[in-house]
Amino acid sequence: MPDYRSLEQQFSETLGLERRPVAVKFQKTPPAGVPNFTGTEPSGCSFWRLAASGRTFYTVPGDHYNYAIGSYTHNIPLPEERAEELDQTLSFMTGIGYIKMEEIPQIPRLPQTPGVVLYAPLGDTPVDPDVVLFVGRPERIVLLQEPALRAGLGAQVPLLGRPTCMALPAALAHRHAHSVVHTIDPGRSLRDTKPSPARHTSAMYSESSDHQAAGLDVKRGTKKRDRWTTPDLRGKVAVVTGASRGAGRGIACVLGECGATVYVTGRSVRGSPTTDQMPGTIEDTAGEVSRRGGYGIPVQCDYTLDEQVRTLFERIGREQSRLDLLVNNAWGGYESPGIPVVPFWKTPLRLWDTMFVAGLKAHLMACYFAIPLMLPHRRGLIISTVAWDHDKYLNRPDHPNWGVGTFYDIAKHAIVRMIYGLGIELRPYKIAAVAVAPGFMRTERVLQFFKADEQTRKNVAGLKRTETPEYVGRAVAALAADRRVLRRSGCAFHAGELAREYGFTDVDGRQVRPFTVPGSYSRYARSVVSRQ
Repeated sequence: MPDYRSLEQQFSETLGLERRPVAVKFQKTPPAGVPNFTGTEPSGCSFWRLAASGRTFYTVPGDHYNYAIGSYTHNIPLPEERAEELDQTLSFMTGIGYIKMEEIPQIPRLPQTPGVVLYAPLGDTPVDPDVVLFVGRPERIVLLQEPALRAGLGAQVPLLGRPTCMALPAALAHRHAHSVVHTIDPGRSLRDTKPSPARHTSAMYSESSDHQAAGLDVKRGTKKRDRWTTPDLRGKVAVVTGASRGAGRGIACVLGECGATVYVTGRSVRGSPTTDQMPGTIEDTAGEVSRRGGYGIPVQCDYTLDEQVRTLFERIGREQSRLDLLVNNAWGGYESPGIPVVPFWKTPLRLWDTMFVAGLKAHLMACYFAIPLMLPHRRGLIISTVAWDHDKYLNRPDHPNWGVGTFYDIAKHAIVRMIYGLGIELRPYKIAAVAVAPGFMRTERVLQFFKADEQTRKNVAGLKRTETPEYVGRAVAALAADRRVLRRSGCAFHAGELAREYGFTDVDGRQVRPFTVPGSYSRYARSVVSRQ
C-alpha cells in the first residue's frame, strides 16, 4: 500500500490545503481495527467533515437513514417505516426549485448497497481508498486537476452539481465529479444570511480528486502600477459568449479572477479547426478562468443556431437554477474574407450572415433565453460589447482607403438599441442591461495582422495606444459588482470612461483613454493602410 501519510503531506504543502483530504472506501465487511461510528448525523456529507477533522471510522447503512437523498445516492434502501421520507424529501426539493423531478434519474447512484463505508484522513487510511476528496482554492487545486486529467485519471463530466452526496458515486462511475456547496451561519436567519464562498466539491476515483473552493480574497493587481481592486464575485454565475479568444476571453478571465463561476462558450474547441485558424479554444479559456480562482465551464455553442442556444441556457438552469450575468460578445463580422472597403451598394450580402446573424441575432438570442433565468430572482445584468462612439457613424466615407461599411454601423448600433429597449423593459424586474465599447484591443487577430506579440508590440507604431482585452474585462467586472448598476441600464459606455469612473487601469498600469471615431479611426486607418 502506498505511503498515504507522505502523499497527504505533499498534497497539503503543494496545494496549500486547509483541510485534510478524505479517503472513502466502500466494502462488504468492517475493516479490522477501525471503530464503528456512533451517534447521528443529519447527512452523509457530515461524515466527510468528521473525517477531515481527523477521525477514522466506518458507517453501516442505518447511519445514513437520516438523509433520504444520501441513502438514495448510496443505494441504501430505507426501512419500510421510513420509506415515504424519500418521496417527501424529493417533493420538498422540487417544490422549492432545488431540483426537477425529471432530473432524478440523472443523479448518480452506487451500483450496489455497501456493507460499510470507511472514512479517514488520507494519511491515516488503513486501506486503499476508492475515492479521495480534496478541499482547496481553485488556483492551487488546478495543480492537481490538470496533471490528473492528462494522466487519464479524471474526465470532466457534466453533472447537476446537486445533491452534493452524488459526488462519491459519480466519481466511481466517471473517475471525476464536482458540485458546488454553499454554507450559512446557523446563528442567523436565512433571509439575512449571505452564502459563504462557493466550494466546488469534487472527487476523483482512487488516486486523485478535485474538491475546490472559490475562496478568493480581494486583492490588488499584481503589476507595480496596476490600479485594480478585484471585485468579489464569488458565488456569481456568468455566461460569456464568444469567449474562445479576444475580448470574450479577456472578460471571462477577469471574472474568474474575481471568483465567479463562468460558462465559457463559443465555437472553437480542442481537437477541431478553430475559426480562421486563430489560436484559442473555450477549453483554454475555461482553464485560465479556473487557474485564476474562478470556476470555468467550457460549453460549445454556435449562437447562430437557436437550438444550441436554448440547450445551453436550459443546462445552466438545471445546474445553477439562476444566472447573474450574461456577457454578449459573439461576433462573426471579422471572419474571412473580412470587410471590403466598398460603398454600401457594392457590399457583399454575405455580411448579412456574419454581422446580423452571427452578430446582432447572437446577442438577441442569448438575451432571449437568459432573461427567464434572471426574472424569478429579480436581479441580473446583461452586457453587450459593441463598437460605438456616442451614436457617430462608424464608417469613414471621408477616408476612401478606410471603412468598416454601413452594414457594420447598422449591426453595432442595433445592438445598442436592443440594450436601450431591454433597459426599459427589465427595469421593473431590477435587471440591468448595458452596452460597453472597448477600444482598439490587442486581440489575437490584431496582433497577427501586425505580425507582433505582447513582447514586440511596443515597437509597432500602430499598437501604441491599444489596450488588452482584459481592460474591457475589468469594466465588466466593475459593473457586475456595482450595487447601483441599474442607474446605468439602457445606456452605452466606453471602457475608458468606466475606467475613470471606477478607478481601474489596464494590466500594464495605463488608464487608456476612450476610443473615439474622429481621432482614433483616422489615425489607425492611416497606420494600417501604410503597411499594406
